[in-house]
Amino acid sequence: MGLELALKALEASLAGDSATPDHGAPDREMYLACQRASLRTRLVAPSDVFAQADERAQREYGWGSAPYPMTLLAYDAEGVGNCLLFDQASGKFAHAYGHPKTGKPLDLAGHSSNDALFEWLA
Repeated sequence: MGLELALKALEASLAGDSATPDHGAPDREMYLACQRASLRTRLVAPSDVFAQADERAQREYGWGSAPYPMTLLAYDAEGVGNCLLFDQASGKFAHAYGHPKTGKPLDLAGHSSNDALFEWLA
């Protein structure tokens, strides 16, 4: 049930408005549509992972120091590894860095929100 909830929350978020900056794109709606499509190409089979906040994210965004159980929804393996996570406890999305297959907790970027696209591109 939890993975289904995460996918439903993702689709609901992508169907709604986004606070994602358009970086001066001439057509905001087209820019957001392209970014949503790009995110969808990075979707993975949802899986359970752990994510942890560093001291800055704990101080500035109120995360605790213990690892959080989350659901991995999207992953880009290039570079540091970008992950879109869903926190079932809060119903919010978060961006994290790392590679899930290492078995180590992913590094939370900081903020979380109901805006999946914003979190993915943050």
